Amino acid sequence: MARQAPVIRLTLAEWAVLGLLGCGPQHAFAIVKSLATDGELGRVWSVPTPVVYRAANHLREEGLIEAIGEERSDAGPPRTLLATTPVGRRRLQTWLRAPVVHLREVRSELMLKLALLARMQKPTAALVDAQLRRFAPIMRGLEAQAAGAADGGEPSFDLTLARWRLENGRAVMRFLEDLAHVSVD
Repeated sequence: MARQAPVIRLTLAEWAVLGLLGCGPQHAFAIVKSLATDGELGRVWSVPTPVVYRAANHLREEGLIEAIGEERSDAGPPRTLLATTPVGRRRLQTWLRAPVVHLREVRSELMLKLALLARMQKPTAALVDAQLRRFAPIMRGLEAQAAGAADGGEPSFDLTLARWRLENGRAVMRFLEDLAHVSVD
């Protein structure tokens, strides 16, 4: 029986770097600028400069990106141009289509996916639809939890927490439903 290669787990910073390279070849300094606090993607998920370079090195070690040449720089030595490999492109496309698991990941991972898809000028409808389906049972559970906590008599922190989670979930669902309508129109 052949052994399967281990699945490489990537951090969100590594996904951000891989995603930017999925938009087209660029050097690490351009990625740093995009992921800076005031950068195009940094508004969603900012990544400190050393972490960007560490992420790029890890992605190269794993065979997900590669150096494809150099670009002249007025500010120093030539910069290495990086691009995704076929394996990196497949992994990125799979990740971009996969809904996030937890409601708390909407602010970070899902928004990063949506930003990357927009930058790539790719549709978001399939991801949004998958996300709505993924969260539907979670919402039913949160509603049951809040109803159960409310039946306990005197208000407790359990009820407060259940209501907080439910209201956050409802806000996420409204947001996703609104996105679903926008992407269909």
